[in-house]
Amino acid sequence: MKPCIMHTVGNPDKTVMEEGMAFTIEPIVLMHPYQELYMWEDEWTVVSPNNPSAQWEHTILITKNGHEILTKREGEEIL
Repeated sequence: MKPCIMHTVGNPDKTVMEEGMAFTIEPIVLMHPYQELYMWEDEWTVVSPNNPSAQWEHTILITKNGHEILTKREGEEIL
């Protein structure tokens, strides 16, 4: 079974990444990927009831010469 990858399409506010900006990539793995997902009223928290999950996150800084992964652990390989 291929993974279900949900994401935001496009960039509606046309923000361009610039030196000094930081952002996160936050993949979430669900045991049952095609069950219902619900967003809380805070418009931030997403839950999938009765569906065990795991999340991993990296914070990335945009630099003059590209980027730096701020949360990369010693010995961790990023492909």
